[in-house]
Amino acid sequence: MNLIVQGPDLPTPTLKTLAKLAGAAAIEAISLTAFRLRAADPGRRDDVAAMARTKGVDPFDWFLDFGLDGELDAMVDCKLFNTDEEALSRLIRHPHAQVTLSDAGAHLAFLCDAGFGLHLFGHWSRERGDLTLEQAVQAVTSKPADLYRMKDRGRLAPGTWADLILFDPATVGRGPKRRVWDLPGGASRVDTPAVGLHGVWVNGVRAVDEKGPIADCGRPGKLMREFGR
Repeated sequence: MNLIVQGPDLPTPTLKTLAKLAGAAAIEAISLTAFRLRAADPGRRDDVAAMARTKGVDPFDWFLDFGLDGELDAMVDCKLFNTDEEALSRLIRHPHAQVTLSDAGAHLAFLCDAGFGLHLFGHWSRERGDLTLEQAVQAVTSKPADLYRMKDRGRLAPGTWADLILFDPATVGRGPKRRVWDLPGGASRVDTPAVGLHGVWVNGVRAVDEKGPIADCGRPGKLMREFGR
């Protein structure tokens, strides 16, 4: 495919023009996270640049042709920022940095970052060794609780809220991205299931076990309205 847009009053940009505008390295950050042909061709890699190289074609050519070949239901993942792990390692180890997340469920049809804490334990602590496990746990418990002044949170001590997770340090992490259809009206969202997680306790009440959420655990959570010590 050589043309993207063509019209009587429009120029005819080529894929090389697109590559120049987007940046040659941009295609390296794009991968396909789910598509039908994987079952028929299990050896097929989901990295766009790698698959284009196996075909001997330009990555942008391959990517756009793939979209026109009847697989528009494929899920595309593009890493937009924080792709340099060495630079990111320096950030997460900085004494004044805070590992956190802010979307609060927005864009759930396209991404799921809810597993960032488990990813910190598995990838950054166990696999890379940038943090000890103790430092990783502190980064998502007492450190943010102190920073955001969340009273009686972030530590296990008499009189505080008993929010706990039970995990296996040898396997903890986040699972592969998957699409699930459990929203109202049958709408879908992206999910990254927990790996190596054996339990979650909210205010001392077990809400999750090895099989998933416990239906009859009640509502042990408490809406936080007050901040400050």
